Amino acid sequence: MVMSGMVQNLNTQMNLEFSASNLYLHLSDWCSENKLIGAANFLRAQAQINVTHVIKLFDYIKKSGDHPIVSGTQFGDEPCSTLEDLFQKILGEHLKLSATLVEFTRVAKSLNDDSTAHFLFIMKKEHQQNGLLLQNLLDEVRISHKAGLCMQQTDRRLMNMVNKQLH
Repeated sequence: MVMSGMVQNLNTQMNLEFSASNLYLHLSDWCSENKLIGAANFLRAQAQINVTHVIKLFDYIKKSGDHPIVSGTQFGDEPCSTLEDLFQKILGEHLKLSATLVEFTRVAKSLNDDSTAHFLFIMKKEHQQNGLLLQNLLDEVRISHKAGLCMQQTDRRLMNMVNKQLH
């Protein structure tokens, strides 16, 4: 059973995940328009990961007997101009999600809500793994830029990195 103070936090996290998913889809569209097919596919996969988190949180809240509240998402139509801008934006969103998971896990522990703390801890571990990948990709974008590669060449290098990590 989720402690009463945690339901609002879980709803907040669920909506942050939902917002991140929409942002990643928006950025994927930008990548497609700029013929960065690898990054576009990667971002759609990232959006799916966030949707999976939304569903996990939704189900967890429902199983606790409470009601999930999904709100609309809005973000500015801030186009990216480079892959570095794009990955900085993604990493910023990731850091925001991770910070709320850390805080909400701390709150759950302080309320002695062990099942929710454990649930959030597992999500936090997933976020940490994803954060390492995002940081590595941003680093590769910066290295590629310094080497004078165009965005499409960098895109191919990034997808090689992603494929190596998945296999």
